[in-house]
Amino acid sequence: MNKKDCKIVQDLLPNYIENLTKEETSKYIEEHIKECEECKELLDKMRTEIKSNDEKRDLREVKYMKKFKNKIRILKFIILLIVLLLILAFILIIGRRFFIMKDISKKSQDLNNFSNLHIIEYYYYEGNLIIMEQYKLDDKVKFVITEKNNDEFVIQTQYGKRNVEKYSKENNVYTGNIYLDIEGKKYASLNVVTRSFEQEKLNSVLYTKNYFDLFKYSLSSNITETKFCGKDSYCLTNIPSYIGGIYERVFIDKETGLMVGSSGYDSTLNISDGDIMTIETIYEYGTVTEEDFNEPDSNEYEIVDNIYQVILK
Repeated sequence: MNKKDCKIVQDLLPNYIENLTKEETSKYIEEHIKECEECKELLDKMRTEIKSNDEKRDLREVKYMKKFKNKIRILKFIILLIVLLLILAFILIIGRRFFIMKDISKKSQDLNNFSNLHIIEYYYYEGNLIIMEQYKLDDKVKFVITEKNNDEFVIQTQYGKRNVEKYSKENNVYTGNIYLDIEGKKYASLNVVTRSFEQEKLNSVLYTKNYFDLFKYSLSSNITETKFCGKDSYCLTNIPSYIGGIYERVFIDKETGLMVGSSGYDSTLNISDGDIMTIETIYEYGTVTEEDFNEPDSNEYEIVDNIYQVILK
């Protein structure tokens, strides 16, 4: 056998095995292999090696795919675990807030039946000061609002008594007289419906038995523990004010569940910009007497039908 032909065929064998040779070339190789035992053995050896390499490659690919799938499963498990941990953390955080708010609400409602109570609230905003005092003695109430607004000094005093014939106790509405002193000018409205005793304000912004509201506040508000005026307190953020607006921060006495301070927008004070700050709210029990309800002589006042029209002038 011509060695030159063997060399040519052996060079062509890899392409022949891969079916890359032309038809005439393939016939030439096949005819040569029939006559040449050396080239035939080489062809068989090359085919065996290629098959072995293919099997090894397939095995490597299988192992790689198994590893890849295992990594994907591990990654999915880790992601699922992280999601579950986040959900659990969310439930624990919201649950903690809910149960704190529920406890605050219960404590504040337990104090709802006090018949002798004095509340003092200090409001400060943009250089102005408002002091609001509330007195309650059995079925009588009294409100004193002192406001220093720029150079003007205003004192408004409201006396009220629950009229059980016209209003039920559940309505918590009082009738009586309102007195207004604006820089020495005195006005009064007699026998009118005065403000109800602000039990929501008294008890706290969370004075509610509606668990849905408490859950809603739990989602939107944050709760931290702090000190306010020396008292162990909770600080709640973004709590809706029951009289309009938002309390950006509310400080709740942990022991009583009562609001002892707040900051935020209060629609009742007609403030369009900036915050109002309740510096401190003080609660006194059993200090109110009948003398606190001694009214001034209405003859010294100009009687008007609507005292609020005078305030708005």
